[in-house]
Amino acid sequence: MSGNPFLFSPSNFDFSGLDHYRSTDKDHLALDVLDYDKNHFFSRNSPSLKSRIHFYRHKLTTRKQIGLFNGRLKLFVLALFVLITFSAIHIPIPFSLDILGYHVKYLPLREKVDPEEALHLHGLDLSVTELPFFNDDMMSEFNYDPRLPTALILKLVLDHISVRNGTFDAKFKVPFNWKLWVDLHSRLVPSDSWYNRFRLPSGRFETCDEFKRFFGITKNRFGTDLDNCVDIEYDAPEGYPKFKVLHAEDKALPYEARIIYGASYLYHEAQNPKRLIFLGLGKSNESLILPVEANDSSNLMQFNHEYARSSNDQPFVSLEELVKKVSLTLNLNNDKVLPINELDVIKDTPRLMNHNNQGLSIDKSSFQWDLERELQLLEHRTSQVNDVEGLDASIYSTIQCEMRSMYDFSKYFHESKVSGKYLPSGEHYDWRFFNGFYLSQQENLAVLHRLGRAWLRFSRAAGLHTWIAHGTLLGWYWNGLILPWDQDLDVQMTVQSLYLLGRNFNSSLVTDVSIEDGYSSALGHYYIDVGSSFFVRDKLNGNNAIDARFVDTETGLYVDITALAFTDHLKLKLTTKEKVELQKVMDPNVKEKLQWIKNKDSTATLPGVIETDRNKVSDALEKQFHDFKFDNFVNKELFHCRNNHFYKYGEVGRLRSTMFEGVPALIPFEFESILKREYPKGLTLKHFSNHFWDPANRLWVPEKKKKIRHIEFSLTKEVTESHKKELAQIHGNETGITSDFAYSPFRIDPWLSRYRKKMTRSQ
Repeated sequence: MSGNPFLFSPSNFDFSGLDHYRSTDKDHLALDVLDYDKNHFFSRNSPSLKSRIHFYRHKLTTRKQIGLFNGRLKLFVLALFVLITFSAIHIPIPFSLDILGYHVKYLPLREKVDPEEALHLHGLDLSVTELPFFNDDMMSEFNYDPRLPTALILKLVLDHISVRNGTFDAKFKVPFNWKLWVDLHSRLVPSDSWYNRFRLPSGRFETCDEFKRFFGITKNRFGTDLDNCVDIEYDAPEGYPKFKVLHAEDKALPYEARIIYGASYLYHEAQNPKRLIFLGLGKSNESLILPVEANDSSNLMQFNHEYARSSNDQPFVSLEELVKKVSLTLNLNNDKVLPINELDVIKDTPRLMNHNNQGLSIDKSSFQWDLERELQLLEHRTSQVNDVEGLDASIYSTIQCEMRSMYDFSKYFHESKVSGKYLPSGEHYDWRFFNGFYLSQQENLAVLHRLGRAWLRFSRAAGLHTWIAHGTLLGWYWNGLILPWDQDLDVQMTVQSLYLLGRNFNSSLVTDVSIEDGYSSALGHYYIDVGSSFFVRDKLNGNNAIDARFVDTETGLYVDITALAFTDHLKLKLTTKEKVELQKVMDPNVKEKLQWIKNKDSTATLPGVIETDRNKVSDALEKQFHDFKFDNFVNKELFHCRNNHFYKYGEVGRLRSTMFEGVPALIPFEFESILKREYPKGLTLKHFSNHFWDPANRLWVPEKKKKIRHIEFSLTKEVTESHKKELAQIHGNETGITSDFAYSPFRIDPWLSRYRKKMTRSQ
């Protein structure tokens, strides 16, 4: 140490030396001086010396950071110029991107669609779907058509029932392959739409190691080694990775890696859905349920190939005409296929479903859940039927399997966490179907628009007691629409409806083919996924607060579904915050009372409270809370979800019929008390999340995109005007909306906008 030129002591510390280093652009040497043995000297230095050193360190560090930023900015601009130049003239990049020192977060190159596209469809017949020969190119982003698999299945059904007097063979099942229902090709193979312009000289990665190396995924950087990625040998289409993903990864991954990760799982490992459900199919607008073959099948692709070969003279098919023909040809006995209770359905067979009249009053029993009793009933029903493939046997097996974990359930739903400081977190996307952040706000609203409408139609047809909740209910309050900054939808249901959803509809793929939707018919497919621990109504480790999801397979966006069940407060373990939430159900002003009780200012007063002795008020509040819990326990009128939101029977036992996103929906009768409790300022705040409320247009408008106001108003004016009148009726103690009228879709799906552009260019 004696030879170190920067050795100094507190008595002879010379700050002019630092100034010298700073004046000669040698900040790093000055920082070395400050860093040298600082712990040793700081333990003895005077406060003044410490403060002066701290002052210099702050200035020097700031200067160093600015220098590093300028250097990195220059490097980034240079690299970007090289990449754009090479990609513009279609020359492969002659070096590995690893020389930049870290993985570059490529921005999605998919073309954004102007919101005004929603107003200009140029009269194209968008109900017509081309049925091309099946080949790898068919599944590319440019050629992929989400309506194609629906058209193929309906043609298959039509051929089947046409020779059977409108009925199905008892063992009829439809073939299925995820490759037709989800655009996996564009997600697995580098293309011009996202990052092939920046690929390595070798072309594409194939093995797990190459995949991790390309994206820079290491244990140190991302906290995972991707152990669920394994190499495989198979006859892969050109450009496909030769590995498969076995399970979800909860650690954040690079943007593009996250897309490939989920797509690989769907391609190789994901099980087929158990059934397909087509909404709006049948003479009376029922829903058609078709069992699916258990294993991946190429039969549907073969059928596509054969159909295209035999239809050279008519290469296009109208989806609307197919829906009409199937609906008119179906000749199913309504007494057999439309049971009074869905629980009477024993096994999956082709059938029609229509339970649109579930009523607005919910019996208390719908909120009751006795696991032991339900297991006894399941065991009895299973033994009576003696069918291992029956609906009762399936859910009974699921419950028994999960109970082996001794109630320490692992997380069931997994999201698409994405790394990157300036990217969204990805926590509002299902990991299997995540397709990137390429949607603008208007496109995102369009996806949520069709997602919400499909859920409301399905739940109505299935006879589920469900209603919109949380932020979705708040959006309804303002104008009957989704809040523009929302990334998902929230609904609640009774625990008995959750059981029905899990027993009869779990692992179903839903497609809305309602003719009244016109060109939007069959554009979306939605996967129903019920958590395997749904039968336990306590929060436990908190991993499974969400009971089920209704997932859009094109984007990964979803509807969060939570169930309400009777609250057994004798068993319920509540945190202090959760106890306050429960007390707020008893008394909306309890939070203010608790704050006043803790206030040490003896002069502070509480409106409405005459008693000045805080101890007496606290004791009275505790007694009131005890009586409240006891009364609701005896009467079984207090319910909660697994995230410990609490509700009284008087709030959710009666529902109101309304409209949301242009289709019939249900809301709690006492929606205002619920919203005021959950969002104290939600009904009055006029500015939120960079949006402001425009009362004239009845819209939340982005502060930086005010020009979009006239477009939004032209799309939504009929729906928001209807909602305004309905809210006035409700506040006037009138019923509100009672009809089953539905508006046509008023938002254009992003895929449809791009399809229109493609068709326009080809004409």
